[in-house]
Amino acid sequence: MNVSIRIKAAREATTAIRVDWFSAVEALRTGGDTNGYGALSDPSDAICRLLEARSSLEKAIAAFRSVDWPTDDDYDEQQQNESEEARRRLAETGFEI
Repeated sequence: MNVSIRIKAAREATTAIRVDWFSAVEALRTGGDTNGYGALSDPSDAICRLLEARSSLEKAIAAFRSVDWPTDDDYDEQQQNESEEARRRLAETGFEI
């Protein structure tokens, strides 16, 4: 796969992963309160939050596994390609580095 395509896919997957990751964190941010006996004060809310977090995490993991993640060499190659492209564009304007 082309390096720039792989990097773009990783960037898009990262956005999706972060959305689902943060959704899981938000689901778990509150709840889990206990009553005076040390038991969950609202078990139905607790299980709903846990299931919501699990669903979000499963989506994040699926997005993570769906990507052919770029390597450090891929990023280096992309940076080199971008530098060469910038030099070419400057040269077209008559300005050279």
